[in-house]
Amino acid sequence: GIIISQEMMKSRNDVSLVDEHDIIEKGKRRNVRMKKVKWPLYLFEKNETDFGYLLGTTHVGNEEMYPFSDSIEKIIMESSLLVTELNIEDFLVGIDPANMLLPNGGKITDGMSEATKEKFMSLLEKVGIPLEQVERTKMSFISVMITFQTDPLYKTEYAVETKVKELVPTIPNSGLETMQQQLTMLEAVYQDMTMDQWLDVIEDTESTGEELHNLMDAYIDGDLEKYFIDHMKKQKLLSEEELLNARNEKWIPQIVALATKEQQPFFAVCAGHIYGPSGLLHLLEKNGYQV
Repeated sequence: GIIISQEMMKSRNDVSLVDEHDIIEKGKRRNVRMKKVKWPLYLFEKNETDFGYLLGTTHVGNEEMYPFSDSIEKIIMESSLLVTELNIEDFLVGIDPANMLLPNGGKITDGMSEATKEKFMSLLEKVGIPLEQVERTKMSFISVMITFQTDPLYKTEYAVETKVKELVPTIPNSGLETMQQQLTMLEAVYQDMTMDQWLDVIEDTESTGEELHNLMDAYIDGDLEKYFIDHMKKQKLLSEEELLNARNEKWIPQIVALATKEQQPFFAVCAGHIYGPSGLLHLLEKNGYQV
């Protein structure tokens, strides 16, 4: 969390500090149509020296979501350390292309039956991705490419954590995990899937785009908790245990250690991590924090 100045400490119990989210006037100055985002920002505290703020983020966004409200900007700019899933520099630099490639010069079509290959080629044509662009790429990264190809409205350049970092470019930024840890986790999700199982999940590109829209609508409208509960019940591909729960358990000791007056951190992690019985909010409560 963030440890704030004495002036801000006086406002910690003022609900309007985090609930008003009034960004309309800023939107008028920018002369664009703004969406009034109900930012999932939570205060957690145990005593006068152990407390902080946790912002649920999305790894994509669009220009109309910003700027943040004045109250949230002030909270962010009072921080001395930004804590995100990955160090933002690593996120912006991106993944080493070598980590995206299949081992031993393999091709994604190796071992495909003719029927499966035809289905795969039809999918690539539908989303406008040439085979030569992805033929040596791992399933996990092809899935990501297809997702963003189907919905250009939301882009990584408007990811919430990136926009937070833009407000405080000079303060240190600590990651709760490394890029290699994320890659290992992502590959574990796909390693036991057959090619046909994978294609069955990703071939419905219209549903993929619609799901991203549903996620962002829920984020903007403040309905994330219900969205994630419903979403994980019907999730066919991603493992809740591997993607969320196990990582939350590893993060909590780091969050607790950093949430001190001396550290003054602001936490910004994907909103999928904060809800549910294994979410960060519940785990913070189990560690004695009031959320």
